[in-house]
Amino acid sequence: MTRELLERERTVDVKVVVMGRRATHYTGPAPLALGEVLEAVGAAPEMEVRVNGLAAGRDHRLAAGDQVVVVPKIRGGC
Repeated sequence: MTRELLERERTVDVKVVVMGRRATHYTGPAPLALGEVLEAVGAAPEMEVRVNGLAAGRDHRLAAGDQVVVVPKIRGGC
């Protein structure tokens, strides 16, 4: 394997969508925890977080190609 391929295997690239702000890609060293990504993109702790459409905790380990969506918690009602 070439050095470039080895480096690619040691990193995880995920798509991060912060509703109301931006969509971006984040690449970090494997294993990559969701909490690391949230800190890097400046997501507030009170935000709702989904990985590939499912709720996930900050210790969730991300895989290459995962999609992280961060949205404000919706409050209200009667």
